[in-house]
Amino acid sequence: MTKILLTTVMRPFYVDSEDCTFQTQPELFHGQVTLAQGLFSMRTYSGGFGLEYIALNIKPKTVVLNYPSEKEFIKELKKNYDYIGISYVICTHKKMESMCELVRKYASNSKLILGGYGTTVPGADELADYVCREEGVTFMRRLLNEDINAVREHPIIPEYKKIMNVTINQGSIILAGLGCPNGCDFCITSHFYNRKHIPLLKTGEDIWNAILKIDAKLNTRLVGIIEEDFLLYKKRVLELAEYTRKEIKKPVRMAGFSSIKSINMYDPVFLAEMGMETLWIGIEAKSSQEIRERKEDIKKELDGKNIDISSYHKMENIDMKKTVKSLHDVGINTLISMIIGLEHHTKELVKKDLKYHLSLDPTLSQFLIYTPAPGTPLYECLDKEGRILKDIPLHKIDGFALAFKHKHMDANTVKKLQMYCFKKDYEDLGPSVFRFIQKNLTGYLRFQDSDILIQKARADVYAANCKMCYPLYDIGVKYAPNDKVAGEIADLRDKVYDIFGEPNIKQRFLTGIARIIAKNYQKKVENKKDVSQPKLQRVVYN
Repeated sequence: MTKILLTTVMRPFYVDSEDCTFQTQPELFHGQVTLAQGLFSMRTYSGGFGLEYIALNIKPKTVVLNYPSEKEFIKELKKNYDYIGISYVICTHKKMESMCELVRKYASNSKLILGGYGTTVPGADELADYVCREEGVTFMRRLLNEDINAVREHPIIPEYKKIMNVTINQGSIILAGLGCPNGCDFCITSHFYNRKHIPLLKTGEDIWNAILKIDAKLNTRLVGIIEEDFLLYKKRVLELAEYTRKEIKKPVRMAGFSSIKSINMYDPVFLAEMGMETLWIGIEAKSSQEIRERKEDIKKELDGKNIDISSYHKMENIDMKKTVKSLHDVGINTLISMIIGLEHHTKELVKKDLKYHLSLDPTLSQFLIYTPAPGTPLYECLDKEGRILKDIPLHKIDGFALAFKHKHMDANTVKKLQMYCFKKDYEDLGPSVFRFIQKNLTGYLRFQDSDILIQKARADVYAANCKMCYPLYDIGVKYAPNDKVAGEIADLRDKVYDIFGEPNIKQRFLTGIARIIAKNYQKKVENKKDVSQPKLQRVVYN
């Protein structure tokens, strides 16, 4: 009987070593979004979602490991697997190489498979028996002589979000599709699949059935949809909305990725009704759009220096500020992503772009450095110009280091600007958890008196979120980054109390507990002990 092992790379993380940087983390939010927010940083481990999807949809018994230690990995290797698959990205390439050596030493009869975006780096074919550079289930079914068109199931992948190590909600992940047709020059996700969209859940009904399956097992309809531009596929979205807009008693709550262009295909009220709670939007940089119109003026500002223009079609002819505000007005939160170190960027332009970014009042912000990944047009262009810094170790290609010769800034300047952006976002806008409540409160006031049942149901969801944070408001005031933010959180707290009532006995008790937790957690933050290694998750399928 065939046995298969699929695994992520090995821990440890959060260390600067020969195969890892501190920024190489299994936590998306704390690692790339809320990292400057201290005890208010949102924490959640992200595992090998794709591996679990593959494992559920092939016939042999398959074990999935999420973040084993070297000792745990070796123990598993001794169980005589026929195939061993390792998923990795560019910055975990060195970890993958170490794991390959262990496979050859402890499981020499096993066939080794490599997969993931890291396979765009040359050399994978020499290390492994097979390399997967396509959708994983199709690849594995073909390898195992199974029917590649057989019906697929969607796995149940729990996700727990925490603040101060306390779970604030439980949700799940839905893998809706791969790839993206937008084709931004830096985007490995788009170009890995040749700018094609590969739907894993093809219809709105498919997504709805996945939500029901999750709800039946985990008792939650809070889902994060993994797909690069979820709202782009309007027919499927409209089909899904036919189901979700009818769910009055237990409304669906969704978070997902979308381009600003796709968002503009819908009325924000419709998106709120269907259950969109948070949208992750890449705006890259405001100057990318402005620069085409003012190229000659900007040249003068830069003393005549030649400049390159980074412009992305997904944002053309769109009033981003108006669109983002329209989402906030109905209670939909935003995670807005900005890129540091675009070709035309100078220190002054980055700060100007940041000022615009903050004016959008995002709930969450991501600031990553413009990175040329192998397989992208950006890499090919910079490589032809001889500007790729090939002496940088692969494990440092993590979105927190400059990997090419920039025309206007050095690596240290770009890195400092990136950290400045994260810090400025926190100092100006405060903890994201309270930004989330502010948007929800706005949505509640918009829909509370509506005669439309689904809008009333959305108002109830927003109200529940506002009340859930009762124990946090006083902590927010005490540990705010400055007096301005402390005052804003106090005002928010007072508004919530005016609308929903003063804290009851239970809420006051929980506030007291929260104060103790916050005091202890703040000490961990100050001593840089607020990170811990993920524990092994071992899941057996089929």
